[in-house]
Amino acid sequence: MRRNKPSASAFLAALATAVLLLFAQGIRAQDAPAGSALPSPTVAFSGVAEITSNKKSAEVGEPITLTIKIPLNGEFEDVDLKLPDEQKTQFFISRKKVIGPTEFSVEVAPLHSGDLTLGPATVSVRAKGAKETTDMVSGTLQFKIAEPTAKAAPDERKDYSPPETLPFSYFYRNLIFVAAGVLILIICVAIFAYLFLRARKRVVITPPVKTLPPVDEALLQVRDLKKLETFTALGAEKHYTALSMTLRRYLQETYQVNATERTEDEIVHLLRTTLQATPLANTLVSIMQRMSLAKFAKQEPTGQVAFEDCTTAENFLLSEKNRVRTMASSPSPPQQEGQAA
Repeated sequence: MRRNKPSASAFLAALATAVLLLFAQGIRAQDAPAGSALPSPTVAFSGVAEITSNKKSAEVGEPITLTIKIPLNGEFEDVDLKLPDEQKTQFFISRKKVIGPTEFSVEVAPLHSGDLTLGPATVSVRAKGAKETTDMVSGTLQFKIAEPTAKAAPDERKDYSPPETLPFSYFYRNLIFVAAGVLILIICVAIFAYLFLRARKRVVITPPVKTLPPVDEALLQVRDLKKLETFTALGAEKHYTALSMTLRRYLQETYQVNATERTEDEIVHLLRTTLQATPLANTLVSIMQRMSLAKFAKQEPTGQVAFEDCTTAENFLLSEKNRVRTMASSPSPPQQEGQAA
């Protein structure tokens, strides 16, 4: 058989149809705002989806129904509306519904008040029975969104509740600061206590104190009183009290007699009886008697008398020192000179 060749008119008609389709797509692309970036499709874009809304103004949280028409032939069963990143915080997409083979409805809720723009967005559709999706660009819509006029009742449920701005709570931050401060204080106190106790446990080595024999110690004290500084500054009573106590301590340490707790009269009796064999012990009797006069009768002796009494006590102690030295150098064991009263 002989095949008919296509005529020139049919070729020209096909070419004209292709040019018209390209021109229509260019016009739809110009509908998008200048400078707005189109989202990246998963596959090649196929035209511009027509998008309309049932209202141009609403309140925050009030649902707005969008109608999307697909400019493709066939039957589609799923649609997905992908907003640009800066619009994802302005609209909340909730419900999608199939209206016809190439028509869908999408419900959105505005999240902020003011003049909001929706689109250009990416519309992804999936043909019935297909696995892959086809992406296209949608137009733009302008909305005037107002603040909600009334709050929801406690038992009323709404699709959207406007976000609440909660005040920043400083309680936990301050609690952490206080706990850290208390912990640092406890650590400082523990360190201070450790160092303090450690310092107290240190053994302080003190040089040994050289003690003088009783007779030498008594001589130093009597010679100091012989200067009459105590007599001049504090009076006869203080002078004779110091002189009496010096002699009493010497007698008690040397002869083992309880001399510091006895009265002057008892000391005089002790010197005349128990210690009568001690050389120059009887010379101390006048000192003890003047002590009683200075204390009770308020008959203060003169400075000359006080000086002479110190000299008498000094001579007694020098005699005792010679006696002790003689007893120490004697080969025979020393005999006890006095007995305890």
